[in-house]
Amino acid sequence: MNVNVRLVGVYIFSLSLSFLAGIYFGPYLFFVFFFLLFFPISLVASTVIPFRSIQVQQHWSVFKPVRGEKVSARLFVVNRSPFPMQGLHVEFETDMRRQSGELAPMDITLRARTSHDIAMTLLFAHRGAYRLGVESVRAADPLGFVALQRRIETRPYLVYPRIHELQHFSTVVTDVLGGSAVSADRHAGDLGNFVQLREYRDGESIRQISWRKYASTGKPFLREYEREQKNGVIIYFDTSPAPPESSDPREYEDAGVEIFLALVRYLLEHRVTPIVRAPGNPELEKVELGPECFDKLVRSSISCSYARHGGLEALVDQDVRDGLLSRKVVVAITHDVQSGLRNSLENGTVTDLKLVLNLAGLGRGLQMRLRSDAAGLFGERADLYVVDDARTIGSVLEGKTYGVTVGG
Repeated sequence: MNVNVRLVGVYIFSLSLSFLAGIYFGPYLFFVFFFLLFFPISLVASTVIPFRSIQVQQHWSVFKPVRGEKVSARLFVVNRSPFPMQGLHVEFETDMRRQSGELAPMDITLRARTSHDIAMTLLFAHRGAYRLGVESVRAADPLGFVALQRRIETRPYLVYPRIHELQHFSTVVTDVLGGSAVSADRHAGDLGNFVQLREYRDGESIRQISWRKYASTGKPFLREYEREQKNGVIIYFDTSPAPPESSDPREYEDAGVEIFLALVRYLLEHRVTPIVRAPGNPELEKVELGPECFDKLVRSSISCSYARHGGLEALVDQDVRDGLLSRKVVVAITHDVQSGLRNSLENGTVTDLKLVLNLAGLGRGLQMRLRSDAAGLFGERADLYVVDDARTIGSVLEGKTYGVTVGG
């Protein structure tokens, strides 16, 4: 409670004058004294008493929302006192104002033992940890003697990334588990060491079409591979920031997290536990079998940090020196097309690379340039998946969406 000391001083001075006037000029002036004594006090009391009984109740339609999901929120400001509450000023948490379109503070009047219902719809465009609800309530008596304020403990609210459920992803599972693998990958073709190109025949899957050959000849050719048994999968998740010229860096970050979770979930469901490299995010590297592990991974991904680091090239070089990549399927999630990855393919240290380009939120011009760079660098040496919109993550990873721009 803040007291207006200057106004209180003026009030006491006026009260003293009215009391002295009553003594020297007649008892009828004491009515002025008693009026000045009790009327302001009653106004202050009529503000303080109901203000102390104010309570805020909050209800949400969804407890674990994912980004892009609409959430209905209802807030109740309750006056539990037998006196009305005039001019109650309600302020909302900053995160809540942003998600509901800059929700303005409001002034409300509450009759005795009533509540005010505030209903709204929130839309969370990005994952993250938010705080929602009424941040504070304020009131002041009509004469301005006291100003009352109470901070309300806002609710922590976690918005999760979307989880894209994959039916298959290349032949990663069958390459690792061989004959014991689930047949979900049978439509993708058997990959391994590249053998030759042959002409496409009607009715065949277009997953292994050589887009470079198609661009130069105008005829579709399929890549054929010799099957090689792999002993595991390693995922490199590039958590470096989006390029400065990106149109929506947060969309890029969220798409990267969702690509990563989609791949990890798919592998765990097929009992393949990947090795994960996610610079600056050690909590994302602790992957084990079981739904509890994945749930923990999803929760950790809410706070996934994107920061400057040495890039994937240095990580790959270190793992090559340590012999970690021998007979591994390598999956790289990145926007940064580095020549070092190509060198690892050319010298045989990496024999099976799935390169997932995360271009979501980067802007059309930058997307086209990175597509062309990736196709020119890797050509037939890697399976290239291009995600330029987070809504297409599932279809791209399953090989249903194509459109890789082939460098000339």
